[in-house]
Amino acid sequence: MVLTDRQRTDLHAGIFEYLSNQKGDAFQRAAAALKEADPEACQKPSSSNILEKKWTAIPRLQKKVLELERAAAHSSKIHAHRMSAGGTCTDGGTNTTRRMLPRLPCSHTLQGHSGVVVTVQVHPVFTVVVSGSEDGTIKVWDHESGDYVRTLKGHTNTINSLDFTPTGSHLASCSTDLSIKLWDFSTYTCIRTLRGHDHTISCIRFLPRVASTPNSGTKQHHHQQQQQHSTSTTTTNAEDSIVDQEDELTKAAPDQVLELKKHASEVFMCAWNPVFTNLIATGSGDASARIWEMNGTDAQAGCGAVRLLPHGSNVNDLKNKDVTTLEWSPDGMLLATGSYDGIARVWNRAGVLVHTLRGHQGPIFSLKWNRSGNFLLSGSYDKSTIVWDVSGSQGFVEQQFRDHYAPALDVDWKDDTTFASCSTDKTVNICRVGVARPLKTYMGHTDEVNAVKWDPSGTLLASCSDDCTAKVWDVESGREEPLHDFKDHKQEIYTVKWSPTGPGSKNPNKEKMLATASFDGSVRLWDVVNGVCVRVLSRHRDSVYSVAFSPSGEYLASGSLAGQLYIWDVREGKPIKSFKGKGDIFEVAWNAEETRVAACFSSNVVSVIDFIPPK
Repeated sequence: MVLTDRQRTDLHAGIFEYLSNQKGDAFQRAAAALKEADPEACQKPSSSNILEKKWTAIPRLQKKVLELERAAAHSSKIHAHRMSAGGTCTDGGTNTTRRMLPRLPCSHTLQGHSGVVVTVQVHPVFTVVVSGSEDGTIKVWDHESGDYVRTLKGHTNTINSLDFTPTGSHLASCSTDLSIKLWDFSTYTCIRTLRGHDHTISCIRFLPRVASTPNSGTKQHHHQQQQQHSTSTTTTNAEDSIVDQEDELTKAAPDQVLELKKHASEVFMCAWNPVFTNLIATGSGDASARIWEMNGTDAQAGCGAVRLLPHGSNVNDLKNKDVTTLEWSPDGMLLATGSYDGIARVWNRAGVLVHTLRGHQGPIFSLKWNRSGNFLLSGSYDKSTIVWDVSGSQGFVEQQFRDHYAPALDVDWKDDTTFASCSTDKTVNICRVGVARPLKTYMGHTDEVNAVKWDPSGTLLASCSDDCTAKVWDVESGREEPLHDFKDHKQEIYTVKWSPTGPGSKNPNKEKMLATASFDGSVRLWDVVNGVCVRVLSRHRDSVYSVAFSPSGEYLASGSLAGQLYIWDVREGKPIKSFKGKGDIFEVAWNAEETRVAACFSSNVVSVIDFIPPK
């Protein structure tokens, strides 16, 4: 059973109270051991006899179940009586009971989710139905034609409930990830993320429209609510206005922005070619990746040839093929893409498919090349990681690792044969090609681990989690506890990135830093020598999904779900360039020359922004 921090603390407090109240040395020793293991919980006041109350609740619930079963049986008898009295019809001279349930064949079978479908909701106006699944996605379908329309991504765990506003203009979703999201259904974008629940959110409903009444008390209460809302909104708007005014000073000029617009759905990933630096690859929810060739060194030069990399054979073969991850090989000759259909594909830079790698039984979340470019590593929803040998004419599975017991969210190479993986099972594994079992498993996180990254020297490993912490592990020391445990973020941390500085990097004389990006809207920079936060970058208005250091390590780009892009001076912690696009930003990436930053949006667009360092 997976418990939240609050549930775990309450349970430990109750157990400690129970053991402390028992007579005997064995009970007291057990209480002392628990206090040593979790002193914070054992100091917390516990409601009296909490364990006894929960234990006696079981018989009460059993009694209630029996009462409900008797009521259901009674209702069945009444229903049968009514049907026998007037619920029959004549078909060809024979009396048959009218069936109230729909009969097969069904109109359509909608397939596309990779997990159990938990909830569905029909649009109040259009011929549209939405479904939520354990795979953390919401899918939109046309229930008249049976066609797949769109996938809405943002939640990180099971979707438990969905609901439309009465007009159908907005959709609300709630999830086991403890968040509620509000979606603009005209643009399919998330416009609000509401957090505050400590436990799984099981259901969500919009209030129906209520007609006004002449009741003066109700009017007064409504007026007070309006005043409070107005005050809160005014404060927020004033803060936003100040940020907007300041951003005007650093805003990218229109002639410094090149928009790439050929995708037909949200763009999740982008990556510049490390060698052929005029090429950028993008991956989208439209079941395609594209390779774009820049005409020159700035936005005014425009875009040249665009190569389409289709992940479906025809228009009817596009379901469940969202491109979720991609990466160029170190020599820039090959591009690897992973998609929701569980297939990894390798293309040459001309857009020709070289390898089709089948082995996963679920969506691929991460792909990484090793330094030599002979192995490709993938992490999947099917709980496994696979090392593929792609050095020859035929790609094949070199080794498959099945040591996680939940989806593997991210992978990263330490060297040519050793890598790290992380999972929703809260663990980080260190594995090596040719070795059957993990070399090491770190279990310090208390919630899903979203990302892992090795530092340039390959001695330190950073991980971040939904438990709102980032941890740095000293792999060479052999210690089980993290070297640093960063706890300053207030919400989930989605990604971590090392600066390309310090030992093992191209900038060995510059200070090494770690960046963390969180759903609390902030980016933090950490001194990993002293284990302290040295910068807090906090201009974003929504969750920060992506950060990227420039090749020199002197600048950092960050993108958020509010469509805000900032380029920061790392040394001073100040924004020196800003850009506001339409929709959410899923990924930001620098080119090798440090002259351009790309950002991919939920509005189907990739924006490429020119960057000239300030003098």
